Amino acid sequence: QASGLTAPTAQHFVGFAKNALFPFVTLYSVYSAIDLKGKNKVTNIIGTLSYAALHVGWIVLFICGTINYGFVALAWTMFFTNTCILISVRMTLRGMIGISGNIVGDFVACSFLYPQALLQMEIQLAAEGDLSAGDS
Repeated sequence: QASGLTAPTAQHFVGFAKNALFPFVTLYSVYSAIDLKGKNKVTNIIGTLSYAALHVGWIVLFICGTINYGFVALAWTMFFTNTCILISVRMTLRGMIGISGNIVGDFVACSFLYPQALLQMEIQLAAEGDLSAGDS
């Protein structure tokens, strides 16, 4: 406690589990929050559906890698494509809110720690409130 670190709350555990199983749900809410004027709703849906298909695809292909190892290469490709999608969203959100960071940290967070990266974005958006309030 003295170092400023606190234990995760129940909200953190639930959010992490939700993002591990259904990351595309949070991704869509982040896309919607970034799209302040609501002009890109179709693009947000297409991006979310693409992410969902790639997410399910890399899991299935890693499982199919037990049958033929060739599937694993395509699984890694899908996995890192999802990473690139999340990096783009994370960098956009950080730019809008004014949080400093770098692409290497984003890569690590959005690849192997993607449930936590999504949870961070979700919590940050909740803390910031409605981003469009500043445009009024």
